[in-house]
Amino acid sequence: MPIQEQNIVFVESQVMDDVPEGGGAATGRVIVDGKMNNVFEDISDLDRAYGRFNLRKIFLAVRTLSTDLYGGAKSVITALPQDDALGYTLFSSADPFDTRAQAANKVEAYLYKGPTWGGYLLENHIAGMRAISLIQRVGAPVPNVGKTLVLVLNEGQVSEVEQYVRVTGVDVVERTFTDGQTTAGDDITFTRWVVTLSLSDALRTNFPGHEARRLDSQYTYTGKTRVRDTTVADATRYYGAQPIADAAGVGDITLRAQSIYTKLVPSAQTETPLINQVISPEVVATYSAGARTVDVAQQAHTRALGVTAETRRLNWVETVAPIPAPGALSVSFRAQGNWYQLADNGAGNLVASDPSIGAGTVSYSTGVIAVTLGALPDVGSQVIIVWASPVHYDQRTGSAADAASSLDIEYTLAHAPVVPGSFSVSYPVSGVSRTATDTAATGAIGGTGVAGRIDYATGRVVLRFTAPPDRSASLSNGYTWRDGLDLFSGTSATITDNAFTVPGTAPFRSAGTMRLLVSMLYGNVEVDAYLADGGVLRILPGRAELSGYRFAWADQIVGSLNLASGLLQLTGALDVAGVATIGVTISGWSAVMREFESASIRAGVVGVSDIAVERDTAAYDPQSVAAELFAINGPGLALNLTATVSDTLVPNSLRFSAAGKTYDDRDGVLYADINPATGSGIVAGSVDYGTGIARITFWADGAGAGVSVASCLTRYGQWTAVDAAFRAVLSPIKPEALSVTATSRDGTVISGTADADGEISGALVRGSINYEMGTAALEFGVLVGGVWQSREVLPETIRYNAVAYSYLPLDADILGIDPVRLPSDGRVPIYRAGDVVMVMHTAETAPATVTNGGTINCGRTRIGWVRVLDANGAVVISGYSLDRATGIVTIDDATGITMPVRVRHTVGDLRQVTDVQITGQLTLARPLTHNYPANESIVASCLIHGDRRARVSAVWDQATWGGTWSDSLIGSEATATLDTIAHPIQVTNEGAETERWLLRWTSTTNVELIGQRRGLVFSGPFTADIAPINPRTRNPDGTGGAPYLRIPLAANGGGWSTGNVVRINTVGALADIWIARSIQQSDEPLGDGEDGVELYALGNIDRP
Repeated sequence: MPIQEQNIVFVESQVMDDVPEGGGAATGRVIVDGKMNNVFEDISDLDRAYGRFNLRKIFLAVRTLSTDLYGGAKSVITALPQDDALGYTLFSSADPFDTRAQAANKVEAYLYKGPTWGGYLLENHIAGMRAISLIQRVGAPVPNVGKTLVLVLNEGQVSEVEQYVRVTGVDVVERTFTDGQTTAGDDITFTRWVVTLSLSDALRTNFPGHEARRLDSQYTYTGKTRVRDTTVADATRYYGAQPIADAAGVGDITLRAQSIYTKLVPSAQTETPLINQVISPEVVATYSAGARTVDVAQQAHTRALGVTAETRRLNWVETVAPIPAPGALSVSFRAQGNWYQLADNGAGNLVASDPSIGAGTVSYSTGVIAVTLGALPDVGSQVIIVWASPVHYDQRTGSAADAASSLDIEYTLAHAPVVPGSFSVSYPVSGVSRTATDTAATGAIGGTGVAGRIDYATGRVVLRFTAPPDRSASLSNGYTWRDGLDLFSGTSATITDNAFTVPGTAPFRSAGTMRLLVSMLYGNVEVDAYLADGGVLRILPGRAELSGYRFAWADQIVGSLNLASGLLQLTGALDVAGVATIGVTISGWSAVMREFESASIRAGVVGVSDIAVERDTAAYDPQSVAAELFAINGPGLALNLTATVSDTLVPNSLRFSAAGKTYDDRDGVLYADINPATGSGIVAGSVDYGTGIARITFWADGAGAGVSVASCLTRYGQWTAVDAAFRAVLSPIKPEALSVTATSRDGTVISGTADADGEISGALVRGSINYEMGTAALEFGVLVGGVWQSREVLPETIRYNAVAYSYLPLDADILGIDPVRLPSDGRVPIYRAGDVVMVMHTAETAPATVTNGGTINCGRTRIGWVRVLDANGAVVISGYSLDRATGIVTIDDATGITMPVRVRHTVGDLRQVTDVQITGQLTLARPLTHNYPANESIVASCLIHGDRRARVSAVWDQATWGGTWSDSLIGSEATATLDTIAHPIQVTNEGAETERWLLRWTSTTNVELIGQRRGLVFSGPFTADIAPINPRTRNPDGTGGAPYLRIPLAANGGGWSTGNVVRINTVGALADIWIARSIQQSDEPLGDGEDGVELYALGNIDRP
């Protein structure tokens, strides 16, 4: 007799409970259709208050005493729970004997340990702690709230211990450490971030950490804990159902589910404020500065490529400008709700933590990026490119060095004004005294190995040495100064026609200072000036920054003073070197701003103040100073490393030689005499990155200046942007809770807010945000006459404030599963490309009283299946037949059916999914053949079991058995054998199990039959068919039942020796199914609590 509907049943597993030993093998207990609590118990008030995860294992069973085929078997959720707080999800472990503990491990394996995190566990952490501290380099990415990391102790060893931890809070503090080494008695220090992470769960064991080290190579993991990132393993496939959001009709090949996710585990949603967040972290790139390489943290360039239904693809080729630096570019994309990242490995290859995520290449010379994503990105998301660029930096070494050739000392005498021609300074070089004087009375100072200048009015002395003094010496100054009243001019004047008159009574001396107000691009700058020989007005070299632009100027003539009349005529303008900006336009992306060193520009003098010019007619008393000492070892020797440019120095990129020593910069401190084995050295000075001035306090006596720059990296200036893209650190974002701010090049504060539709608008900004994905794009500027005019902004000032939804971690013991390795929102996808889905719509006829032979018309044709319900709502399992083509149900035997009855009828289309989008849109391989109203219809992914029938999959004999359950011969065959060709081993759908069997001869006539899981099921003489009854098939009173298998006596030809075995593998007609029930925090609904969810087994049989 062919398979009947009543032969397809669901049966319970051994333990139907949420305990570690829950699940197990199949039993003969049939799950009664429509009975309350037939799979899960009632929901407690604690379950509703806290949330709960339940797991039950059941089996699909084909109960026939034959091996008839139940083809294309699949399990489908055909009705959703009426309570929105409940979620039901199906999966299979493909293990008919596994327990809840093993199944829970599969569920928890959503995340798996990935590459080593860029940080180290700081010091020891003990069990029970709910926070850990990491030590990371300044500027390195820190874990976001919601991030899952894994701590691994003794990795790769038998004693390996690991724990996955989820971050609930992040705190970053910059600290200074010492590494136990000293230089000239001082500890060598280094700066790192200490990142304190609050955790959702306490540590379950002790995790030894590391002491802070200056060099990464000094960290070892022997007996220490390694911190690893996690990657999405998604080891288990999940199946469920969702309502159809939009009506679908005949001929459609797309439909939209309300979501592509199901609630696998409960989660508690909360709001998390994101305050003053930068749009992207600084990117650390490694550059060559000459003899040294340096890690430079710089504000990242970003580009966002929108993903639409038309642009969605696996392969992306883009050109970015400015060109990326090696090892400093990453590509992020979102697929199936998860973000993935590919990063440049420094060799031009884009790689991910797992090759399945994708791969690509990047050209450092052209900026061309070619990447193949491992999955199609979600429609509505963005492919985000983040990179650092070398174009903002320049190596200034060798012939390209911009350092001065002298080592300078600058100081001010105790008395002024100084009488011209009276100044001298003496100092030792290798213990031999040298003297420099202003013998020409012009302010110029000269001597062997030294040149300089004295400002007679102020007593300011500048000495530029090519043969510097001994470092422990002092400068001995001798001079005459004028002591008297009314020695100087007035202090203020007004410039008219590019000239002004020095206030006070003329004539004047060619000595004095003043401050000029110079008009430059983006503002005015005050410049110090002084009078030189012959009344020439010169300015001191300097630099300034205005609105992000940097300017520098050299010592130059800017005017001339008529000493007799006091009229000072300006030259009109001075030469200033600045930084210019150009826009680089890229197709599909508005612009980036690249800066470069420009040619000199002319800047005019618009004001004067602080005038102090010596009068020549004033009476005075000359006062002589014989030996005024100035200690050299205080300020040391100054070396201008950027004498000819306005660039700033990049920290830790500097190495230069001067005065017989070689100096390395370490965080602004200069070290000399460095031991190459230990890295220790002598503190020898400091460097100011902004001015480019190095001050040397330790040098070799008697050595010449000998300036040579071996390593030096300078930065042109801060680049600007006219647009930006970013991804919020948490998502989704609460609608209307986003605001953005930025500062333009000229200092204007720009701000904007997002409306309910995600449109961002405000003064000088426009853009949009996808609240669900947390991605946003911004443009800065203003619309003038219908044309958008861009406005440059400083990228480091672009920030956002928002409120994000995040999820509170729930206790694993109460919840029933450890949620740390699961998505924080508890959702998993149930539709994937390649899956098979059943699209369904169910309707119900009016109650009808029918006698034998009576019919009920469902009102539509090509019915998939029906359920007949009696007057009490009980399911009628026999006594009727269905004509699927016409939709007519005939009551063949009304005996025992409580009238009236209703027919719940379902139409459906079984289709393969070719594409899945995050919006819920599913693309089908073939058109639909029914109409499916919105919200009334559902689309369910099918848990496919395949063809189900009992069979014997393998039989072979062995001379002996060593205890290993192998699926192939071990050792030699036995001399005897079973003739399974003429007399095959028999199984039935009812009795067979998926099991490995061992038939072993305990003597030449006696045997025992042992199952790997079932144990000993038969022992005795082989004098009849061996057919042990499967206990799960017996009647409730213990009678009857079907055998596991039947080994015919006729197959036994004899000749067996003790210890010979026959190995037999059987496959049952059962299919294991795990059902997960997620209970969200909720109130108890009204009614009897029946949730209404239905699970159907669907398949095909041979028609008689």
